Amino acid sequence: MQSVREGKRYTRELKDRRHLYFDGFTGGPLTKPFYDDRVVTFIAGERLARVVAEAGGGPGQYPARGAFTLVMPIPPRGFGPQSLTGLAQLPAAERERFNLPEQVVDPALAGPPEQVYLPAYVVRAVDEAGVVANLAYTQASQEADPEWSQVCGAAEEVAALVENEYQSGRDEGEEKAARRWAEKRSPRGHYDVGWRNGLLIATLPAGAFTGGGRDTLPPQRIGSFVKMDGWYFRVWCDDERLRIDGLLSLADSYFGSRSKVDPGTAVKRLASFGRQTGLRPALARGDRARRPERGQEATGRATGQPGRELLAASRPKTPIGIFCTTGAQ
Repeated sequence: MQSVREGKRYTRELKDRRHLYFDGFTGGPLTKPFYDDRVVTFIAGERLARVVAEAGGGPGQYPARGAFTLVMPIPPRGFGPQSLTGLAQLPAAERERFNLPEQVVDPALAGPPEQVYLPAYVVRAVDEAGVVANLAYTQASQEADPEWSQVCGAAEEVAALVENEYQSGRDEGEEKAARRWAEKRSPRGHYDVGWRNGLLIATLPAGAFTGGGRDTLPPQRIGSFVKMDGWYFRVWCDDERLRIDGLLSLADSYFGSRSKVDPGTAVKRLASFGRQTGLRPALARGDRARRPERGQEATGRATGQPGRELLAASRPKTPIGIFCTTGAQ
């Protein structure tokens, strides 16, 4: 059918071989972005042995911060040919999404499957209703991967690891360091540092953003994160006016440096700025965004009504390796 549609003659090649990746927990296929070896790294063999040795920290030592923790199903799940068969039976558009084009017919395993690990961060997140979700971030995208997040949320081995890290993650030394940082930037010592839903937050007074001193922070820093030595905390301010100023500054910086912005991208960016500052930007002209001319007021406005977004996310102390399998067909 595709040959007729495209006006081309296709011939079957018996020697077509390719690697296909499947997650090691559900046996589901991985999507096309994971096949870009310029961006995504699968770990196996000698490199995996080195990573495991580094994660161990040596005899009598604790694992080093940032060490790679391997996670795999218990008991181990073998790769079954039904995963490949199920992939081959998908509609053409879905097969293309999983890197098995329609032109490949009757795929079969050409050798034993190999076990590899996918580097990822899994973040324990909580929404305003108190619902906990595990968000998986991989090299394939800057956003949380919905399919991997679903796998990690359902896999007891991953969920238990993340939950245990959250329960033991409140490091008093980190809280003291955040307090020293906040104290330096807070006039008359009016600040608060504490844990909320697993996230360390430093709440500063309005004067920390308006004092004009060397340590004064710009309003656009509200809602951002301060990276320390292998960990981070969030900067906050309850002053709504300053948070509106911060949102507008973020928008002006982004749109002011670009001559043209796609409307869909503009909406996503403004939503991101709104999440950072705890505001919901309401766009004028039916949610269509335009960059204001210099000297004009911004066309958007901000309200103090937060949307149903994630309120907090626990910091990932250690990256993990998610068990995968790959089979050459």
